[in-house]
Amino acid sequence: MHIGKTGGTAIKNALRGAGLAYTYDHKRDSAPETPYGRIKLHGHWVRVSELPPEDWVVFFVRDPVDRFLSGFYSRLKQGQPRYFYEWTPEERTAFEAFPTPQRLVLALVSTDTAERELAEWAMGRIRHLTRMRRWIGSPARLREQLPRIAYIGRQETLDRDWRQLKEMLELPADLELPRDPVAAYVGDYGDEPPLDRSELRVLRDWYAPDYELLRLCDRVREERGWAPRPPRRERLRGAVQGAARIARR
Repeated sequence: MHIGKTGGTAIKNALRGAGLAYTYDHKRDSAPETPYGRIKLHGHWVRVSELPPEDWVVFFVRDPVDRFLSGFYSRLKQGQPRYFYEWTPEERTAFEAFPTPQRLVLALVSTDTAERELAEWAMGRIRHLTRMRRWIGSPARLREQLPRIAYIGRQETLDRDWRQLKEMLELPADLELPRDPVAAYVGDYGDEPPLDRSELRVLRDWYAPDYELLRLCDRVREERGWAPRPPRRERLRGAVQGAARIARR
């Protein structure tokens, strides 16, 4: 399942290019079997709740603020250079009103009711800015789905998680993700001015439901051994803190 701006394009390109997955049902038999069945690649519009109940599910998530910035600049450029998806009429209205992420974020807390409502509307109309809950559902809904969740990855540890996923699905060990930024659909907004503290606070409040969901995803990753182990120094510090808590009981 592909949540926008979480690394899914790179993964889908690798699988599709190697003939290891299919998108349309009439091509199903062209994909080889894995321990979890044949791999089907879904578009951005498909949600967990819409998938057949017998299917295993794999998806990736990302820090909501980083995902917002990546999504904003991607749509500002209309998906270029990899794609060219023209703005929808709604996106055109949104970008004409808010040509920078800073303008959009600050408008979310504007004292001007009309501006604030326009910003809230824009957050739901610019592609990739929708909350990840749209695809996954609430934490309670995700807990219900956990028995069929085969893997949850993080965009921030994409290369490492890709290695785990290949091993789990028994895919060729030498199958690599595309390294070309265009092929991988990697956005470049490093030269753009960063958000300041107040703007970050507004965004984190807006995406609070996603942060709650992300915390659950991270707990599941830790419980199932998918999350990277912290550096040894941090593990030792955690052990000492744990011993201290026990001693205080």
